[in-house]
Amino acid sequence: MVIDVSEVLGRVGLPEPVSSLASRDWDVIVVGGGHNGLTAAAYLARAGRRTLVLERRDQLGGACTLEQPFDDPAYLISPCAYVVGLLDEVVIRELELERRGYRVFVCDPNLWCPLPDGRSLAVFCDRDRTAEHMRASGFDEADVSGMVAYEEMFGRLRRLLRNGPRGDTWSGSSPSREEIEEALGHDEELISVVFSESIAETLDRYLVGDGIKHALFGQGVIGAFAGPRDPGTASVKLMHHQGGWLLDDFAISKVRLRYKIDTVDSGTENAIELDLEDVTLTPGVHGHHSRTVGRPQDLVGQTFELDLTRPAVEG
Repeated sequence: MVIDVSEVLGRVGLPEPVSSLASRDWDVIVVGGGHNGLTAAAYLARAGRRTLVLERRDQLGGACTLEQPFDDPAYLISPCAYVVGLLDEVVIRELELERRGYRVFVCDPNLWCPLPDGRSLAVFCDRDRTAEHMRASGFDEADVSGMVAYEEMFGRLRRLLRNGPRGDTWSGSSPSREEIEEALGHDEELISVVFSESIAETLDRYLVGDGIKHALFGQGVIGAFAGPRDPGTASVKLMHHQGGWLLDDFAISKVRLRYKIDTVDSGTENAIELDLEDVTLTPGVHGHHSRTVGRPQDLVGQTFELDLTRPAVEG
């Protein structure tokens, strides 16, 4: 029997009774059915090893799941394990993940943070667009140019480590510190960022305003039990920068935006004002997104769902 794992959200059940599984001989037993355990098991099985995966929950995936914590099954909650920029392209290719439904799209902007003074910071893939946003938001020119230089420094690090003289340091055996320093051209700043510097130290060198620094601290401590002034946190930002901010379509593909129409402009045929009841993200939604659903005066007080997984129809 073939099971669509994504459709059952990883709840695949036992392939055989426990007594039957326990009576067989296995070459390898993998404890834990999270994404790392499943990847290891897949490679072992491909190599011809008889492999058993043990998972204590009734759901595979570990942290990379969609949860349904409420009685209403329509609520699919991500535990925030949907950033897949660190998933190696070799694994994607060798395990044929795209054939099995794996899809990603670039998160752009990859950071948006509101600040206490009413401004906000957005970091786009295009550095010129980031600079334009910062100027429009009233940031000092020193911070605008500093932000561009900050991102350029990480971009140079990425190029040297992934496409530099040693090729891609993510592939093959892990290089030694001496080999990495050589790949970085013995640049003291780059070496410090890779091995020892805190994200706060790096930001202090490039930026002036505390607000923008605080907004960027998170990129150095995400997934780490550390604070922004702890040594080594600059490399956390580097690790994600090397992979890119990519979002897994599976984690958000089933989500809808639910609106309740409370107020309308009766003089406008197509424009409607919508108050969000449940704020969620849907693939392809970037910034303002609208779809004409009917005459506003006919929709007052109604609650409905819009499927925004396809391009919007402009009104």
